[in-house]
Amino acid sequence: MLFLLVTREKIGARFKDFHYKLHLTSELEKDARSRLLVKIRERRINRGRRHKLRRRQ
Repeated sequence: MLFLLVTREKIGARFKDFHYKLHLTSELEKDARSRLLVKIRERRINRGRRHKLRRRQ
């Protein structure tokens, strides 16, 4: 039980550190990432439309 608690503490600390780094990178890359997500979303929508059009023909 004690071992589990110790490992959990270690994992928690590591996770916090990781989270902090992620936060920093996300602050810097927010614009780029959002643009990329928009592009991907558009592509997916277009792909779906194409597929539907093909089915109808």
